[in-house]
Amino acid sequence: MSKVLPCPRTFERLDEGVTALAALVFDLAGADLPEELIERKLAGLQGLPVVFGPEGAPQPAVSVIVRQETAFVEAFDVERFDLEEDLAAFQQDEAYSIVTGENVTIRYMAKQGLLNALSTLKQLLSRRGDAFVLPHVRIADYPNTAVRSVSTTFAWYAGFSRAGFDSQLWGLSEWQAFIDTCSDFKVNQVNMCMYGYWPFRFDEFPETTLSNYPMKVWNKENRAWIEIAYSHPNIAHEFLSELIRYAHARGIRIFAYVGLNSYNGGYANVHVDRRAVPPSDKYLNDFDSLCPSDERNIAYLGQAMRRLTELGLDGIIFEESEENYWHCNCERCRQRYGSVAAETFGPSPADAKHRANRELMRTTLYPAIRSVNPDCEIGIRMLREEPVEKPVPYLEAARDDLPPDITLYWAPGPYCPESEFEKWVRVFGPERICARDTEGSGFSASMGRLFYMFPSNLLRPDKEHLHWSIEADIDQYVGAVRHGCRGINGYLFEYTGFFLYLFSAAQYGWNAALPKAEFPSYALSAVFGDVLAEAILTVYRRAKIVHESQSPICELFFPFLRHKVGSEDVPLLLEAREENGKLLQLVGAVRTLVEADRDLRRWALHFEKLQHMLVRQGVIYDLCLATIRYVEAADPVERRRHLLEVEALNEQDFALVRDFYLDVNPHAQTGIKVCGLPYHELKRTIGNLLDPEHCDDTPIYLGTEILGFLWI
Repeated sequence: MSKVLPCPRTFERLDEGVTALAALVFDLAGADLPEELIERKLAGLQGLPVVFGPEGAPQPAVSVIVRQETAFVEAFDVERFDLEEDLAAFQQDEAYSIVTGENVTIRYMAKQGLLNALSTLKQLLSRRGDAFVLPHVRIADYPNTAVRSVSTTFAWYAGFSRAGFDSQLWGLSEWQAFIDTCSDFKVNQVNMCMYGYWPFRFDEFPETTLSNYPMKVWNKENRAWIEIAYSHPNIAHEFLSELIRYAHARGIRIFAYVGLNSYNGGYANVHVDRRAVPPSDKYLNDFDSLCPSDERNIAYLGQAMRRLTELGLDGIIFEESEENYWHCNCERCRQRYGSVAAETFGPSPADAKHRANRELMRTTLYPAIRSVNPDCEIGIRMLREEPVEKPVPYLEAARDDLPPDITLYWAPGPYCPESEFEKWVRVFGPERICARDTEGSGFSASMGRLFYMFPSNLLRPDKEHLHWSIEADIDQYVGAVRHGCRGINGYLFEYTGFFLYLFSAAQYGWNAALPKAEFPSYALSAVFGDVLAEAILTVYRRAKIVHESQSPICELFFPFLRHKVGSEDVPLLLEAREENGKLLQLVGAVRTLVEADRDLRRWALHFEKLQHMLVRQGVIYDLCLATIRYVEAADPVERRRHLLEVEALNEQDFALVRDFYLDVNPHAQTGIKVCGLPYHELKRTIGNLLDPEHCDDTPIYLGTEILGFLWI
C-alpha cells in the first residue's frame, strides 16, 4: 500500500510505477540487526521469502541495501527534505530514510531506526495476485516524542469485579502478536495494567495472586454452569519475562501499571482487618486501599514492589486511588494525614490521600524498586480529583514532595482549559510528562462490552457528561507534542474491536501533523485499504450505544452513561434500531472479506466481536423500548405483560453474552457484589417488581471502576 501508519514526516511518490517481486534479498553490510529479527519483522508477509545474499533467491527479487550512517546530515539529505539538523538524540536514533524503486535503500543511524524502516517497508509492500509489488517512493522520517506508549490490561480489578477479559486472557503467543503489531506501528512502550490480584507468582504472599480463583463459566455444550478454579495465564504457564525479552528485541519497553496503595494484589480481600477505615457505612469500597499507618501493610507493599521489579520490567507506573471522597479514618491516620493539608488548596480527604501516598512513595515504594533495579523508571498518575484546576503552589508542593526522577503519566485532559495543562508543563517540566488523560478506551472498556468510541455513538450527547472519546484523545496528543513533552500514552483497555485507539496513539506520538478530521479514514485505509476503511468507519461512527442501565427501571447510578431513556427518546431508539440492522449487514460483509484475505485475517476476531456487540445492541434497544412501555402503562395487567417482555429481552441479551465471553457473573470476594454486565442487577430489579413480597435488597454494582464515582 502507498499509505503508511503512522504517516511519515516526508513522503514523496517518485513515479506511478511499481516493482513486482517474488523475494527480498538483504544486503546487511555494516548493519547490526540479526537476520532472525528481520525475518520475524517481515513474517506477516506470507509467501514473500526473505533471504540474505543473492544466491538462491526466487526471481524477480528486489535487493534491500541496508546502510548504517554515522552523520545525520549525510544519512538523511537534510537540505532536500527540509529536516532540522538539531534534532534531539532520540529522534536521530529513531530516524530512517528509505528509497524504493528497482531496489530498496535504507539508511539509519541506530538499531531502532532500522526497525522503524522495516516497519515502513512492510506496509509499503502489497499483494497483487500471487506476487508482491512495491511503489516507488522516497521517505525520510523521525518521531515527535521519545515515549509512544499504550496502556493495556494484564489484570484489571482482577478478583475484585472480574477475573478477566480480552487481553487479560492472553497467553504468550497472543501477547507476542500484539507486540509485533505495536512494533509495526512504531509504538515503543507497553504499560501493562496489573490492578487487583497479582498476575504473577508471589511465593511470599501466594494468597494475593490470581491463582485457583473460583468462578462459574457457561458450559455451552450442556447448557449449564460449571465452577472452575481459574489461574491467570502467566501463573498457569509463566511467560512475562520471556515476553519482556521479546519486546526488547523489537525496541519496545514493558512497564507495569499498578495502584499506589490501591488494588495491590488480593491482600485487602484476605486481610480485611487491614483495609483503610471508611468514615461511615456509606462508602462501599473499603477494599480499595490499605491503612497506610499499619506497618504490616507497608511491609507487604514494599515486598510486592520488589517482586514486581524482579520480573525484569523497564518501569512501574503508580496510579492513585480514584476514591477521593474519604481517606482512612483510623485514629493514627487522622493524626498523621487527616488534619494536615496544603493551606493553599484544601483541606480535603484527597489531600490526606496525597500526603500519605507521597510519604509511602518516598519511604517504601521508591527505595524497594531502586534496591532491585536502580534503572527502573518510576512514573505516577496523581492529583486527578476535582477540581482539576489547581493552584500553582499546590502543584509545586506535590512536585517537591517526590523524588525528582519520577515521571508523570497523567496530566489534565478534555474537561478543563488547555491552560491547566500548560500550568503542569511549567511546574513539572515537559521532560517529565509522558502522558495526559487520554482514557477514551478506558471508558469504552467500562461499557459492558458494548461499542463506544466517538461522541456520535451517544444516543443523547446533550444529556451526558462523558468527556472522553478518541477525538478528545487526539486533541491531547497534539497538545502534548506542541509543548514538547517527553511522550504520549494511549489507553487500550479493550483492544479487540477497538484497534483505532491503538492507531491514534501510534500516529500522533510519531507525527502530530495529520489533521484530526483526516485521521480515521487515513489510518483505516493504511491498514485495510480504501474500500474496507470506508465501511469500517461507517460502522464506527454510526453505531449508537444504549447501556442496559439506561433503562428507566434500573435503580443503580452508572456514571459513564447517566441519561435514563424515556418516551421522548422513542423516535431516536427506533431510528437507531433501524440503522443498527444496516450496520450489522455492513460489518458482516467486512468480516467475510477480512476472513478471506490472508494478509488481513489476523484482524478477523475484531470484526466478529464488533458484529456481536451490534447484535446485542439491537436487543437492548428493544429492551429499553419495552421498559418505556412498562413505565407508561397504567393498567396493572398491561404493565406486567410489558415487564415480562423486558425480562425475556434481558435473558436474551445475557444468552448472547454468556455464549461469547468467559467472565460474565458477579464477583463478591470483597464483600459486595460487582459485575460490569448490567444483566444481573436488572434481573434483580425485574424480580423485585414482579414479586415485591420477596425482594432481593442486595444490589449488584456495575463495576469496581465506578465505585469512586458514586458520591458525585
